Amino acid sequence: MKRWIALAAFAALCGMSSSGHAVDCSGMPTYSAGTSYVQDQDVQNNGSAYNCDIPGWCSSTAAWAYEPGAGSAWTQAWSLLGSCDSAANGSSSSSSGGASSSGDYGIEALGSSSVLFYVNTGSWADVHYILNSDGQQNYRMTSASGRQEWQLDNLATGDTIQYSYTYDSGSGAVDTPWATYIVGSGSSSSSSSSSSSSSSSSSSSSSSGGSGGWSLVWSDEFNGSGQPDPANWNYHVGNGWNPGTGAFDGWGNQELEWYRPENCYQQGGNLVIHGENNPTSVNGQTFDWRSCRITTQGKHSWTYGRIEARISSPSLQGKWNAFWMLGDSQSGSYTSNYSPAAGYYDSMPDNWASCGETDIFENVNQDSFTFHHNFWDTRTGDFPYDAGSNADYGSTGAIGDTEAFHVYALEWDQNEQRYYIDGVLTHTIDITPSNMEEFHEPMHIILNMALGGRLTYGYNPIAAEWPRDTLVDYVRVYQGGGSSSSSSSSGGGSSSSSSSGGSFDPGSPAAGTTHPRLTIHNACPTKTMWVHWLSVPDGSGGVLNAPNHSAMPASGSISYNIPDKGLAAMRFWPAFDCDGTGMDCRIGASGGPQEFGFTCPPEGCAPPIDSKFEATFGCITGIDESQCQTNPSAPSSALGRSDWWNSSAVDGFTVPMKVSINGYCPEGPVTSGPFAGPGGPTNGQIDCSALRVADCPRNADLSTDGLFPQLGNMDLLATNPATGEAGGCYSPAGKLTYANWGNTPTYTPDAPEAQMYTCPTPPISEAECRAGPADRSAYRNYIHSVCETYSYAYDDGFGLSSCPASTLTSYDVTFYCPE
Repeated sequence: MKRWIALAAFAALCGMSSSGHAVDCSGMPTYSAGTSYVQDQDVQNNGSAYNCDIPGWCSSTAAWAYEPGAGSAWTQAWSLLGSCDSAANGSSSSSSGGASSSGDYGIEALGSSSVLFYVNTGSWADVHYILNSDGQQNYRMTSASGRQEWQLDNLATGDTIQYSYTYDSGSGAVDTPWATYIVGSGSSSSSSSSSSSSSSSSSSSSSSGGSGGWSLVWSDEFNGSGQPDPANWNYHVGNGWNPGTGAFDGWGNQELEWYRPENCYQQGGNLVIHGENNPTSVNGQTFDWRSCRITTQGKHSWTYGRIEARISSPSLQGKWNAFWMLGDSQSGSYTSNYSPAAGYYDSMPDNWASCGETDIFENVNQDSFTFHHNFWDTRTGDFPYDAGSNADYGSTGAIGDTEAFHVYALEWDQNEQRYYIDGVLTHTIDITPSNMEEFHEPMHIILNMALGGRLTYGYNPIAAEWPRDTLVDYVRVYQGGGSSSSSSSSGGGSSSSSSSGGSFDPGSPAAGTTHPRLTIHNACPTKTMWVHWLSVPDGSGGVLNAPNHSAMPASGSISYNIPDKGLAAMRFWPAFDCDGTGMDCRIGASGGPQEFGFTCPPEGCAPPIDSKFEATFGCITGIDESQCQTNPSAPSSALGRSDWWNSSAVDGFTVPMKVSINGYCPEGPVTSGPFAGPGGPTNGQIDCSALRVADCPRNADLSTDGLFPQLGNMDLLATNPATGEAGGCYSPAGKLTYANWGNTPTYTPDAPEAQMYTCPTPPISEAECRAGPADRSAYRNYIHSVCETYSYAYDDGFGLSSCPASTLTSYDVTFYCPE
């Protein structure tokens, strides 16, 4: 019988946790950016508990960069204690919604066709909702306290409402997790917590800026050569002369670079920001690094609009890229001279944060996400710097591969600033409070690449890895969309715009219908391939109307029709050199239930280390919840609106393979809304076509760093004892736990000899697993040298992926010749 590992797609069904044992979070404060915490203080954040290790880094001045779970150095400030016990983590499954430090919130039925959103706060609150995945809407009430109510009418039984609240916690805006309410059911269920009151649904605008009535008012496409257009750009030079200290201050962040205009130039249709290890000496001080900081200050600024740029950012230590805005009231200097005198430098503003700062994109070190942040002065007016009066509010947004081009955008009106990555809404901030006047004044654009300093968490650049470039394909500004009073200091030129990133379209789903959404290819030109598949027992995850064993001729393919209502927990794997029934195979004879026609050869079933594609196909948006396939892991619930799938090598592999996505699938993670999940892989593809069994490690050290010396030299090649032929390659976890084909010694997954490679949680936490020998194994190193798929339970390769379910989204799975 095939052994099923509760991982990947099956983890999504069963709600597995990777954060260790449960912690009672009752009475534990919820983390709030900008709040000071003392050493050993415990907080809860997004369903997990953390302890403050270093009070200086858990303070208000650094909390935005070191908040729990964010940043490549957050573990220096916070220790993960475990997941919050569900009874104490503040979530709610009743119609009353939940509770916050500012009161309670929720949704109530008013008859059969109306609902009432309510929130009981001590100050302002916003409610955000999505009706039937048809775009985000907002209700707003400011300068109010006590119970606030908003009513939504003309609803039908079965309508789905996703909703969230943003409220004033007293130290900044706080977003509640998204919850789902089904009209007629009288109940809500909480979604995964998110630091952004946003949705990845079709509410996000396209990157072209064309939706929502936006009109292009200014752009720079960087299609020339040499100096950036002097009609658009000025420069900041130097290391940031601080008038308050009378010294170079690394632009207030202890940065190491000296900005030179000559390190910005146009080439190949891009702005190049060139970072290099090239010392500059000024006023008797030497700065080892050079980079560039370019600004529209003094030439162009805007109040409200959509501001976007398409950027490729290098992924390496010591780099801090930014695409951001400062208010025109800032008092710092700049120059228009592309080749300033050697001793020239610019000064920092001494009225920050009274000028206001909006950070659209900030990427640090090798992080695969961006910081979004706003900084302002809680006093009203334009004041010199005062640490006790500055406020910030931030979040993170997933990027994926930062070296690929992505579109980063801000939509800004009188009420909100909304942040997007490749068309996906990732962060929202209310700017209506009276002490946020900074965000209703003109702001200009800055692009730069800082090197080293406080915000790279002490990780300075390594000279041997440089020079490197940040590339900016274009910067565009649109106005008019939903903002009746937007203004610009200059009209600027015009440019044609292009879409990037795509947007969600459910296609044409209908109850009771299917669409061809999975095609499996046999890329071996010389052999017939059999496709085997299994689903959860008893068909409780839905029905795939296709044989469990199908012969596919050399270079052939098979397309499978997937029900629009969803199909749970499917596994497909290839078999070669089989008999006429698809059994007794040289490759892929790992077996399955006899009632589905599976048998094993005389030497027994092969170990279940198959190259495979596992998937749960979601219920497509547009299918009524009552008609969606039931989730077999939660029989009272329907499948969600996303496809969840994986092609991991956690157990091992048998043949090379590749998975390609056709259609819309944002690179992950997606943090909120109906499609919350890990998102898709870079460029929509996992290409493991270069895997070779011949390269399987033959003398792997599985001794757990010498603790079990008898396991110090293990052969991971899976050899058929009857024929002596290779049948695949074990992962370390597979080698230590599968007894098929006489493999010895074997252990239970939680045995001391195996647990650091199988990583059962508990007793092995995710952090322990990542730091353990599985991450240093010869198998892991080989897999990652070929492709970015998972090689053990918690490595950083692609394992579980998710894409919004749509009749227009399909998957091509290709298996190649065995050796």
